[in-house]
Amino acid sequence: MKLTNRSYFKRALVVFMAVVMVFTMMPNTMGVETAWADASVITTAEGFAAMDANGSYELGKDITITTPYSSAFSGTFDGKGHTVTLEGTTNGVFVSTAASATIQNLAVKGTVSGGEKIAGVVGMNAGTIQNCKNAADITSDSRYVGGIAGKTSGSISECYNVGMISSTYNGSRGHIGGIVGDSSSTLANCY
Repeated sequence: MKLTNRSYFKRALVVFMAVVMVFTMMPNTMGVETAWADASVITTAEGFAAMDANGSYELGKDITITTPYSSAFSGTFDGKGHTVTLEGTTNGVFVSTAASATIQNLAVKGTVSGGEKIAGVVGMNAGTIQNCKNAADITSDSRYVGGIAGKTSGSISECYNVGMISSTYNGSRGHIGGIVGDSSSTLANCY
């Protein structure tokens, strides 16, 4: 049986398609997967409060909390576009974050009433906050008050605030702002 050019082409095409199929079925070990791939899903206030400070988490639905996460959070938290409603908390969603922390894709609403270094998302931020929005009203009797962070040495980008930010502090250097009260680092593309 004599093979024609057309037969060679068909065989080559079958071999190529088999190789493509094998590669698409292999697990991804090329570094494309991110830390978010192994994230635990949070769907309750109790689950939120029980998070490991070094863990990787994502919101599976909107939740309401009455107490902020009080440990210095150093892991990853992806809101996945869901909303955390703050009901009378003394700080935002997180009291503080470490330099290794990433908070992203989170919406916040409700009310916060407290003292120094308070905000809708993070009171004292050293990590990365990106693509977050605050619609919570923040009221303080002290300084370092903001919509996204009260005070930051980390980076904040692609965030916005539409909540009312106010303080009755009458001393010098009140540090109050829509995005952040006081920043010694990078703010980009925020309003």
